[in-house]
Amino acid sequence: MTALPQSDLEDIYDELAEAIDRVGQDQETVFLAKLALSLAHHLGDRALISRLIQDCETPVNEAQAPDTLTL
Repeated sequence: MTALPQSDLEDIYDELAEAIDRVGQDQETVFLAKLALSLAHHLGDRALISRLIQDCETPVNEAQAPDTLTL
């Protein structure tokens, strides 16, 4: 799997933040769940998806940068 360059990650972060703003706070959780499931479907690697879920459970102040997550 090829990692995205930092500039792409920054653009995706901006797109994601804007989409969350558009759907509104009351639909944010549903939107993020739908996005996660859609990305998991396209990724197609159950073990990797489980590892990423565990990585993302790490408290934000302890989390790794996206480009250093264990993939």
